[in-house]
Amino acid sequence: MAASVVPVPLYHGYAAAVGLKRLLGLSCERHRSYFLMRVIRALERGKITGRLHVTAAGKRDGAGAQAIARISALVFARAFGLTYAHTPFETLAHAELPLPEWLSAWETLLGLGRGEPLAADCPFPRVDLETYASDPRLWKEDRLLVVRHYHTFWSLCPAAGDAVLPVLREKYRAAAGPRVPGARLEVCAHVRRGDVRQGDADTGHRFTRNAAVGATLGAVEASLAAAGLPARVRIFSQGVEADFSELRGPGREFCLNTPALDTFRALADADVLLMANSDFSHVAAMLGDGVRLADPRHRVFQRGWIELRPEDGSFDQVRLAAELASRWPAGAGSPGS
Repeated sequence: MAASVVPVPLYHGYAAAVGLKRLLGLSCERHRSYFLMRVIRALERGKITGRLHVTAAGKRDGAGAQAIARISALVFARAFGLTYAHTPFETLAHAELPLPEWLSAWETLLGLGRGEPLAADCPFPRVDLETYASDPRLWKEDRLLVVRHYHTFWSLCPAAGDAVLPVLREKYRAAAGPRVPGARLEVCAHVRRGDVRQGDADTGHRFTRNAAVGATLGAVEASLAAAGLPARVRIFSQGVEADFSELRGPGREFCLNTPALDTFRALADADVLLMANSDFSHVAAMLGDGVRLADPRHRVFQRGWIELRPEDGSFDQVRLAAELASRWPAGAGSPGS
């Protein structure tokens, strides 16, 4: 990379904060972004001369969050010509099967380790991020860098993910099998509930109001009708149908409390996907290749996705019409033809 992806003022601001905390003998655990920026700058300047393998490990949340952490490690590795070493899921929240079966099912479906060396087989000594970033002597040695995630790099360099998406889709399709088009377009909306609540201090920022989701769905349906494209519309969430009264409408199907693996496959295979502020639907969106309408507040906004305005569910309908016309031209037959 010719120029650093790390903004200098941001980096020096973090460096000052870390320096002060170390002077006071305080923990710098919450400054992982700074330490990753330090490694990025060292890689950009050719200061890391030892062989460096990278892996993502240490998270204990759900399948979506842990999958995107591993994907961020793969993005980081590919961007700098490093080796990604896969750490299989060791625990996952929200298990719907006995844990060993739950881990195996997600590992198999996502296929993130397919074709990649395992971290457990890496002969290099393991090193944590803060230790590695803080000691340039280690940069001359062969090491396996173990980090929870590499989101800081991906957010600073969104284009780095472009080269990885085809690889991820190939891995996923190897397990999920080819998508079989139907006679109607598949429209899926992911409405995050369950672990988020409106107004909650910790989770409220991930909550999208039913009214906003309904506005988005209505505009999508209008665009499909204008294009003469028949569609099946399904709403995936948790709860009971009474919780979503604003979303009732002709032809809409509620898929509530559907097993997570089945939900994920449906979202990934959707021709048109309305994503939630959620790693779960974010990963599904990356593994599929349909039209994606995304909340820009969540993770890295991928090129080609259509931005949703979460406050009212609006989006660029001209852009959606153009996407539909390019994928399913008028007179080309049914969506599945």
